[in-house]
Amino acid sequence: MLMQNEPVVMEESVRDLPVGISAFGSIRNRNLLYADKTDLLYAMLKKYSRICISRPHRFGKSLLLSTLEALFSGQTELFKDLKIEKLWTDTNTYRIVALDFSEVQYKNTAAEMQARFNELLITGFENAGFVYKENSMSLISQLSSWLYKQDGDIVLLIDEYDAPLVSNMHNDGLFNFARQMTAEFFATVKARDKAFRLVFMTGTAKFARAGVFSGMNHLQDISLMPEFGTLLGYTEAELRQYFGWYLEQSARVRQETVQELLDNMRRMYGGFCFDNRAETHVFAPWSVLCFLSDSSGMLDNYWFDSGNLSVIRSLMRAGVLAKPEMSQGECTVSLKELQGSHSVEDVNAAALMFYAGCLTIKDVDRNGATATLAYPNKEVAFSAEMGRVQQAHVYPDSNQSMCKSNV
Repeated sequence: MLMQNEPVVMEESVRDLPVGISAFGSIRNRNLLYADKTDLLYAMLKKYSRICISRPHRFGKSLLLSTLEALFSGQTELFKDLKIEKLWTDTNTYRIVALDFSEVQYKNTAAEMQARFNELLITGFENAGFVYKENSMSLISQLSSWLYKQDGDIVLLIDEYDAPLVSNMHNDGLFNFARQMTAEFFATVKARDKAFRLVFMTGTAKFARAGVFSGMNHLQDISLMPEFGTLLGYTEAELRQYFGWYLEQSARVRQETVQELLDNMRRMYGGFCFDNRAETHVFAPWSVLCFLSDSSGMLDNYWFDSGNLSVIRSLMRAGVLAKPEMSQGECTVSLKELQGSHSVEDVNAAALMFYAGCLTIKDVDRNGATATLAYPNKEVAFSAEMGRVQQAHVYPDSNQSMCKSNV
């Protein structure tokens, strides 16, 4: 076995890890390691063209959107030797509108939020040819009129569609304003549906859909579909296939076998399940990349600082964690609660924590009616409880323990 202080020499053919890089073009042009899931991407696009998916922060949503942008903008060279290369036959080049709603969160007033939202829409749609005229009709009216004249060659990609709502769960005024503001935009998108080749949106807190997407019932939510349960995150098979060299080096440093390493990684970073049959499981990609890039071989905690705790803090400030279902032990929730959408007033706290990544599906009953939720792994269990402890003195009414499990 390799001794702890013996240097590891990287082979020339080994690709560097894409730590912190979510731009598909950068990964491919720099020949960084890329776990090829484009066959799943193709299967999704073959079936649906109006799609939304909810996953925790740092689970690869931005990379997925960047991949879609490259695919529909005709950058075929980036897909050389990937699984989708021989499957994709659409040779058209589409106009891309990429919007990141996280840029609208953490505004202090409704006016600031509206101003930033308008800037985001103007800049995004200008890339597709839209020209905003001041001192004319409202932005939404101008956008609606412009979209009416388009004919199906726009690809709309929205990252973190619910960020303005999640960040304001504790503030009824700003929350309702954000809901009204985004709902108006999405109603326009639905009304001008013929303008779009693809509409794809990602989020983290599915409850926010209740007041936002009343007119967007044509969206296909793939969040809990077993066939797309591994679209984001790494499976153990993918770790072996794409990260074999890194696994071997980490195992040697830790003086254990690759299988022993994978078992320890699963307990620390794995255990996430996002399908309503509890059949598929994945590892948190951010944590895996950070661990494998650290030559010390230490299974450290990376989830705590990955942005997920901002969601926990919002839940605490809104009093969600004081709800009865957030008690000791494992949580049982109906699959309708996970699949449905809620207002912030009647949200099932366990369901919301599931989409935030604090809880995961451990089991589904024989009838497929209810799911047992618990912490996916040690990293999340430790991080979630640390976040609760840190915030307890600020939000004492929400000093409630989240669901626990042995991981």
